[in-house]
Amino acid sequence: MNTGLDVAASGMLSVLNYNDILANNLANVSAPGFKGSFATFKNVHEELVNKPEGSNNYGNRIAGSISVKNALDSTIVDTSQGSIKETGNPLEFAIHGKGFFTVETPNGIAYTRNGAFIKGMDGKLVNKDGHHVLVERVNKNQVDLNEGTKDFLITEEEHFFVKGDISKLDINEKGEIQLNGKLIGRIKISDFKDLDNIKPIGNYLFGAKDNSPDAVRLTEDFKLHRGALELSNTNVVETMINSIKASRTYETLAKVVEQTDRGVSKAINDVGQMKR
Repeated sequence: MNTGLDVAASGMLSVLNYNDILANNLANVSAPGFKGSFATFKNVHEELVNKPEGSNNYGNRIAGSISVKNALDSTIVDTSQGSIKETGNPLEFAIHGKGFFTVETPNGIAYTRNGAFIKGMDGKLVNKDGHHVLVERVNKNQVDLNEGTKDFLITEEEHFFVKGDISKLDINEKGEIQLNGKLIGRIKISDFKDLDNIKPIGNYLFGAKDNSPDAVRLTEDFKLHRGALELSNTNVVETMINSIKASRTYETLAKVVEQTDRGVSKAINDVGQMKR
């Protein structure tokens, strides 16, 4: 393939992928707990340039490198803090600092910053998709936390029954749940050992790229705000500007393809003709 066409086509594909990431960020700008993503690019072909034999530098003879092509390398989750909005709902929570709520899905354990929780059909604390919010049991042997009423119960699976009046529960900034002054459980806040190991898995949930046992662990480096939600961390103005820049870059590369195609056609049809 013609080098000019190859480079331009690769650039156009990279811009399209980049624009998809920006569009997704903008589409979720009002979603609680949403974490935007940004792209990194890599050189597909990179060649070293040698210094001439007569160079005065007797050390390393490598002058540098040139790149003739790039492509999307990876998509990284932006874990920066979003602003916190008070809602007054006792079943909604926002994390300030590190960590994610731990939820149980049909496909296994997942993590989210969206703390908009509700009472499920079975009386358990779940997110809006029906996934159980995991709560650590303080007393492993306890069965009933409210003297036989079973209004508040943490099961062995760390599911949390909240059939009673939720206002009776005191949940502090450490995620500790207290009933009548007695500590009964703790909302599980987990964090990734390596933030580059985070991958989105849909519905504002995250998982680990590396599923090693120590990839995710419990953390205490946070403050939990009850009756509040963390908003999306997407910077609308910056994202719009980057989208406009990407569109202009795409237009420029499209013109390169067009001009290169004209040059190749001219070389084939005109320069290559034999004249009599």
